Amino acid sequence: MKIYKYELQIIDFSTILMPIGAAILSCQTQKGAVFIWAMVDPSASLEGRTFEIIGTGNPISKLLEGRRRMFVATVQEGGYVWHVFEIVKVDEVTEMIKDISKTFGP
Repeated sequence: MKIYKYELQIIDFSTILMPIGAAILSCQTQKGAVFIWAMVDPSASLEGRTFEIIGTGNPISKLLEGRRRMFVATVQEGGYVWHVFEIVKVDEVTEMIKDISKTFGP
């Protein structure tokens, strides 16, 4: 396992190629850009992960059927405040909840 850094473009939606199973650790600004840090298995196959950046006060778009936003972080850059979400399938959210329940119990 290693920790990798991925830059997010400050646009509505960005897709980043990450190893399957990558665990997001943090999202922050560094030298004027927005980055995500993730714990990854570099030998794993790659998958596209989609992120949405919403500025404070901006409209929030409707997602495709069966998709949900998972909050990642709020970051500030210059005079702007950005809210970062990962766009996931509903069944992925259900699996995450099951995994958390197994880990921490009832």
